[in-house]
Amino acid sequence: IRKHALKPSILGPNAPKRPQTAFFLFSGEHREEVKKELPEGTRVGDIAKRLGVMWSELDDDEKKEYQEKAEEAKADYEKAMEEYNASKVEDDEY
Repeated sequence: IRKHALKPSILGPNAPKRPQTAFFLFSGEHREEVKKELPEGTRVGDIAKRLGVMWSELDDDEKKEYQEKAEEAKADYEKAMEEYNASKVEDDEY
């Protein structure tokens, strides 16, 4: 059993989840495409490697789309964390 898997979340179970990075947004959109290109039974690590190669081959203009989405998600996350922390302070006061 992994010890870190047993630790409770420092922020709590209702805390907002961290936003995905530009690469993870890209990977989510292209994962099925890559799985179809590779042979049946390909391991997850091999799919991730192929996605990494595809990401590194993108030019900056193509990456910018995903980076903008990631920035929007980060801004939403930061706003949600502010609200979460404010509600947490209110809960602690009672």
